[in-house]
Amino acid sequence: MGFASEKRELVRLVARYVAGLSIDRRFVEENTPPGAEGAITNILEDVKSQVLEIKQGLMICRLCGEGPFTRTGLYLHLLRRHGNELVHLVMERVDERIRAARKIGRLVAE
Repeated sequence: MGFASEKRELVRLVARYVAGLSIDRRFVEENTPPGAEGAITNILEDVKSQVLEIKQGLMICRLCGEGPFTRTGLYLHLLRRHGNELVHLVMERVDERIRAARKIGRLVAE
């Protein structure tokens, strides 16, 4: 699988998760180091909290303020309008976790 197709799969996975739709656990398992599933779930939850706002039971996109959406409507909106932003948000969270792990590693080594 090339980078572009992996990026598309990541965008689909994140958009589905944020919208509350079922996700392809196989993709997660195949692309996640053993034991990192909990970290992946935390990252997805962090991104979800930045992207999704629930107002009076209605789903609103925090990235642009559009909505309300159904679950499918939000999923399609995120794919079409915010795919690159979703990748960026995920990568920021991954980088934060890597920096935190390195910091802990330095503290333990000292």
